[in-house]
Amino acid sequence: MKLSTFMSKLALLAAFILLLAIEVAMAIPTPKGTSLTERVSDIPEHYNIVPLVITGTIDGVAINHTGTIQQVFAQLDAEDNDFKLSDLGARDVPDLHPRDTSYMTDVNCIPVNGQNWNRANQGAIREGINYLRRGYMSCWVNAHSCARVSCSWDSGIYFCNNNNYNVGHPCFQISDYAQAILDKCKYQKNMWADKEVGGQAWDNGNWNVPVHKDRC
Repeated sequence: MKLSTFMSKLALLAAFILLLAIEVAMAIPTPKGTSLTERVSDIPEHYNIVPLVITGTIDGVAINHTGTIQQVFAQLDAEDNDFKLSDLGARDVPDLHPRDTSYMTDVNCIPVNGQNWNRANQGAIREGINYLRRGYMSCWVNAHSCARVSCSWDSGIYFCNNNNYNVGHPCFQISDYAQAILDKCKYQKNMWADKEVGGQAWDNGNWNVPVHKDRC
């Protein structure tokens, strides 16, 4: 066999192997995880996941912190030794703030169209709601972004902004939307199973609050 013929066949074989490898790679499915950007009609692609900014006061203590409500309370505990804010937040609180859902347009329970979310633990979500109703706090999120507001026991509350500008709302209003999901979307497979909840509440100001299973 001539050297040129051998080299030609070797080149063809290498090209075939390369094409086969590309086809195999394209056939491998990408991992499916919790996505905040796959809602078919309402959430655009390429959203950012950003830290939540919380401002305001609680029991006379000024707040201008970043993170989930649990993380912020832990930071405040470390900064002020007079009392334990995390202990206060874990307890039920009276309705000091009237529930504000007048601008809420819709509540969709899991399964939510375009999302592959799983349900969260009801008790963990209720605890997050209690945290958010403390004091006089505002929750802020960037434009075209979602921020994790609360996360415990692998159960999350998010605040997503569809607008071209940053938005901030009273944290108790975020809790009201999470409560609306809790009221409408409770689920228990059987009497021995965990009590779960999950869904998405929408505001006419072009922002929404998802509640679903998460990694904390």
